[in-house]
Amino acid sequence: MQQPPTPNPGVEAPVPIQPTLATSEPTYRHQIRITFPDLAKLAQAGRYSELAQACENLEAAIPDDPDACHLLLTGPLVLTHLINDDAASAYFALRRLPNQLAASPLPQVLLPLTASIADRKYQNIQPRISALISLAQNPQALEPELGLLIESMAVALQTAWKKRIVALLSRAYASIPVAQASALLGLPPDKIASEASSWKYDAANGTFTPVGDTATSSTQAPSSLARFDDAVAGAAQLESVF
Repeated sequence: MQQPPTPNPGVEAPVPIQPTLATSEPTYRHQIRITFPDLAKLAQAGRYSELAQACENLEAAIPDDPDACHLLLTGPLVLTHLINDDAASAYFALRRLPNQLAASPLPQVLLPLTASIADRKYQNIQPRISALISLAQNPQALEPELGLLIESMAVALQTAWKKRIVALLSRAYASIPVAQASALLGLPPDKIASEASSWKYDAANGTFTPVGDTATSSTQAPSSLARFDDAVAGAAQLESVF
């Protein structure tokens, strides 16, 4: 029987090297990525409170790491807060990002959108949501899975804010000029009626008239802000448009 070779005296045997995976990453990054599909399901189901809690729980375990996986949490978390009209929480979620990530495209689009919602600059909200949707559709800007989730949540945010603006205008004004309604809703004039089904169009005056429970009482003067329920800053922003 052949004997194993005798090692040369004074020469140490090589230490076996265990193969490593090129895709290996810290445990918390891996946890974020395998949990992300569940986060997407919560968003698709409109379970935003659960989504926010899940994102915050995972975020609490992340060190100050500039890896892009952090955006898999921050993006959905910020949009959840904005859908719930909680701009302060959205702002602080963005502030928690490491500096390198804060300068990346997604936070740079979310920050002005958050500011517009916080300041009730209604005429800027829809254009900035559209800019977010355009970013989400750019495969070079975001990971594909994140882009799909951001796009779907941005559309949900767009719908939520159109409904809010319609309700605010209906309570505040007896009539709304078509041009201003178009600017605030981010819609061409011929699409407004589909979003504000309770408004009647007055072709002679080029205005929409809110009707129904949310409309201004007939005893109030047109454009009165007496029953406007939003913050004073928001009312001032709307009034300045008119």
